[in-house]
Amino acid sequence: GIKALRKANKTLLKATLNNCKNITLDIDASEVIANKADAQWTYKGNKGYMPMVGHIAQTGQIVATDFRAGNVSSNTDNLGFIKTCQDALPKGTKICWGFI
Repeated sequence: GIKALRKANKTLLKATLNNCKNITLDIDASEVIANKADAQWTYKGNKGYMPMVGHIAQTGQIVATDFRAGNVSSNTDNLGFIKTCQDALPKGTKICWGFI
């Protein structure tokens, strides 16, 4: 199930990051339009979902995802999601904080 997929992703990240100790995490919510009965209205005015994706800016590799209802704001519990991403990274890999 999901636990096995998370473990596999962590193994792939470890194998492909080549002991990289610092990454830049990019998080973004993307609207997915859906006509399912449980779909909620998004801030864009469509029925659907707003999954959050965390990926490594340097490589594009997906670190973690969070399936969210359409009516969940993209800024809801970002700190919790960042912590989920940190937990998904190989041991010793840090998320760097910086602003341009």
